[in-house]
Amino acid sequence: MSAIVGGFAPQDLMQDKYRCTGRTTRLCDAFIQKLFQNVGKEIQIYDHYVTYSSDNMLTEKIVNRLKLEHPHVKWSIRIKNGCVFMSITDDKR
Repeated sequence: MSAIVGGFAPQDLMQDKYRCTGRTTRLCDAFIQKLFQNVGKEIQIYDHYVTYSSDNMLTEKIVNRLKLEHPHVKWSIRIKNGCVFMSITDDKR
């Protein structure tokens, strides 16, 4: 049996090797950009840890950023089969 769980070695996760590297922030930026490129269309939100809780956390970070930086934007979140989907409508357009 492999010692790799979800793409990471368990000992690496215990040592927090992957914390504070900015990956989630970069994903958040990328998904916000993708949402604005696809206004009115749904996109799937997924985190690099590939778990429902991490996807949910990333979605919350995206919503918080939208509230702060783009208060004119309305968002919609849908969860289906453990996957998170999000769309926005831009009232400024």
